[in-house]
Amino acid sequence: LVFCPLWKGVSERDFFFQNQGRNKVHGMSKENRSVEQERISRKNKEKCAAFMVKMIEKYGKEVLKEIEEKENVKIIYCVESGSRAWGFASPDSDYDVRFIYVRNKEDYLKLNKNRDVIEWRLDDVLDINGWDIQKALRLLYKSNPTLIEWSMSPIVYKTTPQWEKISGIVSQYFLEKTGVYHYLSMAKGNYREYLKT
Repeated sequence: LVFCPLWKGVSERDFFFQNQGRNKVHGMSKENRSVEQERISRKNKEKCAAFMVKMIEKYGKEVLKEIEEKENVKIIYCVESGSRAWGFASPDSDYDVRFIYVRNKEDYLKLNKNRDVIEWRLDDVLDINGWDIQKALRLLYKSNPTLIEWSMSPIVYKTTPQWEKISGIVSQYFLEKTGVYHYLSMAKGNYREYLKT
């Protein structure tokens, strides 16, 4: 089992000194010690990423089942939606798990409506949340780029015949203008927050 400091709540520095780094840096110059520590830290992050992939593959179905039971819903689609889905993740990127769910018919007939979002978990490793099918379809009608991204994710944790019917018509609701404005807004926000000096 690969030890993961993110999973166990151990800092990278402590993890570094608990492992081979303690012996390797002894006697090194300050500059070489810093380079070696960075190398081992990067290696440890890669191990953490591999560990989390195994954990998600092993326990993913159990987590989805737990959500269904506790929230009294049926999950019809679940994907990876973040940087890991699109191939530009860093070793310490979290897992952005997104799902679409359906409630019982009686829940949709209530005067007091349930929330249309389930926020299941958010920490340094996992970010799990989902949308009710009504919310998803309303947003699809408006050509919501986020939902369209979910439908195109190459990493699918769960799908169903119900979702496959919806998936078959998603492309019909894609509007280029909506997509351009959405990603242009994201680009401007990222520039202001991360690149502008």
